[in-house]
Amino acid sequence: MELSEQAAQELAEGSTAISRVAELEAKVAELEVHGCRWKAEKVKAKEALRKEKRGKESDQCLPSPFSHLFCL
Repeated sequence: MELSEQAAQELAEGSTAISRVAELEAKVAELEVHGCRWKAEKVKAKEALRKEKRGKESDQCLPSPFSHLFCL
């Protein structure tokens, strides 16, 4: 193999490696974005659940603190 062919091959391999690194960096960035989005959705869901539970608790009929006075 001539020196120029070897240099061209190494350049092509280097270019391929750089391209692959760029692809992997983009994939990592995409996964980080999704991770943040999922975390935000999880927080919203937990907050909605907390509000729902709080609403159901306030809808329940709780005995009045004065009801025991009438029973006596």
